[in-house]
Amino acid sequence: MTTVDSPAALSFTPALRQLYFVRFGFAVVWAALLFANKSHLGPLGVTLLV
Repeated sequence: MTTVDSPAALSFTPALRQLYFVRFGFAVVWAALLFANKSHLGPLGVTLLV
């Protein structure tokens, strides 16, 4: 089986990499805020997290 990289697929690589870094940064900030406010979570908040 031979794979060929098309120019169209290679043009999306930087955009996807940037998207993944932004998503990772958002997840880290979200987790830090959640950890900082864990004492304020009620049953509804825990349910939404699950």
